[in-house]
Amino acid sequence: MRNWSPTWVIARRITIFTRIQIPYSALGNSNNIVTGLDREDWTYSSVRSNPASAEARRHNSAAYLQNILTLRPGTTLSLGGRLQRVEFSADDSSLPAAGASGEQNRNLSEYEIGARHQFGGTSAIYGKYGYSFPLR
Repeated sequence: MRNWSPTWVIARRITIFTRIQIPYSALGNSNNIVTGLDREDWTYSSVRSNPASAEARRHNSAAYLQNILTLRPGTTLSLGGRLQRVEFSADDSSLPAAGASGEQNRNLSEYEIGARHQFGGTSAIYGKYGYSFPLR
């Protein structure tokens, strides 16, 4: 006879992204500011008989701002940045090892500056410099 134990898994993810675009005029040109807030929460729970369980949670909160300036017709400059807070925790009661449970919190930031120039209606040149982070 086969011995088996039931497993219950519950996963939940909630994501909220807000974006606001604010047009304005400066230097006689139309420009835009894009800003927003991001929030993402996910939770994973697994309950097995023994009794054993595992849970993991991650919460991301971020704010960003990008300013797109029109320097002259066909030429734009973009400046932007993002600040993000990541909170992660995990607990696995079936593994008594020291690394089976823990938490990690990180404050992250990124930025960029870019320029674009349109040549006629079919060609453009674009350059960008920035710093970003991998989210693991």
